[in-house]
Amino acid sequence: MAQTLFPFVNVQKDSDKYFTYGRTILGDGNSTSEWLDSTDPPEVTSGRSTQSFSCVQHGLADYVTDEEIRNSDNPLQPFMDTTAELTERLLLELEKQVATKATTQGNYPAANTTQLSGTSQWSDFTNGDSDPIDDILVGIDVIRTQIGKMGNICLAVGGAVHFKLIQHPDVVDFAKRSLGRLPNNADMVNLFQGLGVNRYVVAGGVKNTADEGAAESISDVWGKHAVLAYPPDSPGLKRPAYGYTFSSVRARVEREPRRNHAVKVIASMTWDPQFICQDSNGDSIAGYLIEDAVA
Repeated sequence: MAQTLFPFVNVQKDSDKYFTYGRTILGDGNSTSEWLDSTDPPEVTSGRSTQSFSCVQHGLADYVTDEEIRNSDNPLQPFMDTTAELTERLLLELEKQVATKATTQGNYPAANTTQLSGTSQWSDFTNGDSDPIDDILVGIDVIRTQIGKMGNICLAVGGAVHFKLIQHPDVVDFAKRSLGRLPNNADMVNLFQGLGVNRYVVAGGVKNTADEGAAESISDVWGKHAVLAYPPDSPGLKRPAYGYTFSSVRARVEREPRRNHAVKVIASMTWDPQFICQDSNGDSIAGYLIEDAVA
């Protein structure tokens, strides 16, 4: 999910400037494009400003023992497995950071958030007030009026929201008439495509928020919320977007010298996720947060 809403942008430096885009990309009432020969064409402001990113290094380590290597059919497999596990754990940390950023109400203007409760939540199937299609339509239209872009919207939900949404009467009715089965992610895109959704992404990640040694407390990384966002087809420093993850080191793996019959494997990467389309307060205008979409 993190790499869908905040795709990676590779940068050469750990910290530098990046472009942000505000509502000035919509122009103003005084702008004109009429141009006469032998005169200078009208000049416009780019609508861009700059802010600074600062990539923070993250790293995790584990050991591959001589015993693991001896008992493996492929001596390299323990190193590959350990590297994959460490990388997956790092990406989970990035996912948690991005999820917090994307699902925090204070990171959006008031017009770009809504909070559902009671019978309006998508998990209420009986009272008739729950209307996910209208909720999503409202959010997409807010994004359109903020950044002037139509379509190319990603609907991102956590697992808890997904499993309730595909059981919602509006979605079930669609599935009965056109599919004869429960919808998959591509079917969900088809359902909402007329609203401008071209990606439906489900984050299945969970996290343990309990202290080490305490009883586990497992919850969805993305909570019970839904996020609508405008990610471009291809990321670039001069392309308006919901957000980018700046990274000066995408993946680095090191091995320390063998000691005490084991080799330490270290995986590291750097990142800094940032909103790109912002208002004057730095709040995201290329996204829309539906808080507490389900109970």
